[in-house]
Amino acid sequence: MRFVVKIGTNLLTDEKNSLNTDFIRNIVGQIAYLQEKGHDPLIVTSGAVAAGRSSVKLKKEGRNTPYRQLLAAVGQSFLLQTYGESFKPYGIVIGQVLLTMADFERKKSFLSTRDTVELMLNHKIIPIINENDVTTFDELKFGDNDNLSARLGGAVNADTLILLTDVEGLFNLNPHFHPDAKFIARVSKITPEIKKMAEIGHSSKSRGGMVGKIQAAEYATQAGMNVWVVKGTTPNVLIDLVQNKKARGTLFERQFTPREARRKWLQTQQNFLNFLVLDQGACQAILERGKSLLPSGIKQVKGVFKRGEVVVILRENGEKIGFGQVNYSSKEINLVKGHQSTEMEKILGYCLDPEIVHRDNMVNQIAKS
Repeated sequence: MRFVVKIGTNLLTDEKNSLNTDFIRNIVGQIAYLQEKGHDPLIVTSGAVAAGRSSVKLKKEGRNTPYRQLLAAVGQSFLLQTYGESFKPYGIVIGQVLLTMADFERKKSFLSTRDTVELMLNHKIIPIINENDVTTFDELKFGDNDNLSARLGGAVNADTLILLTDVEGLFNLNPHFHPDAKFIARVSKITPEIKKMAEIGHSSKSRGGMVGKIQAAEYATQAGMNVWVVKGTTPNVLIDLVQNKKARGTLFERQFTPREARRKWLQTQQNFLNFLVLDQGACQAILERGKSLLPSGIKQVKGVFKRGEVVVILRENGEKIGFGQVNYSSKEINLVKGHQSTEMEKILGYCLDPEIVHRDNMVNQIAKS
């Protein structure tokens, strides 16, 4: 299972705004165990600003963006160091990824982010992800790491998003102030009533609160992920959730499988003016054996398109067999078509991917006459 775990500020810091290293070590131990069992974990972490606040004492701390950026710049290094030291006993290497909303809005940045994170996971490197508070301003902010984690999960086709917080899940009232609040164990669809439940209460440390978690769950469930909102201090909570054991928390059920969600997105993005024409061998490899499209099987490129666009895939007789997201531009594909993947670096001077279209980014669809 590929899962994204988002860890909130309230869990990562104590009452003195210092990093809660005991909690971090506990969560890291669970994640290390799950990786050893064959799962792909990604961590989206808050806490940089709080860590910065505990590391540097300002004579006068403002509440505006520049002060938050200062604290984030200082705190990010302490936060990453703590994760690195916690994973070290397990022999696990981590890598830092700082993102902004613009990285998901710009196609080149999105593809670069996706490919880098995929490569890290393939090499068993655990990505430690946070919003880049230093370089962003309010108009380009996610607003909270809940939404960042949802967007990231969609980019890497995650199966599950786990939002760790300081409450057990969704309640109809704020359980901190209402002892009789009713716990909501399962949400099959996010309705206005569900959103209204989240609009109560707030936290002095985190920016998202339950409202942000509902927004993230709405995006993630449409992108093919199950979403859990759970109390992060519950013993072995990650292990129990990922291994399908009983755990107390709120499950927001995905509306599609990851494959269905990906197919729907690709279908809406395809450009009917751009085509790749394949030889018979490539068509058979794709349709009969579910293979990716390699440059050797491409006979002709029609249209002008950039890397990341979705193009139509045809037989030589013009029959449509599907569509897919290309890893190279039309100009680049024209240069490498008919060649082996091993020759791409020599021809282009680089090799971003050995496939022109990866099978995970392709939909087979024989056109009916």
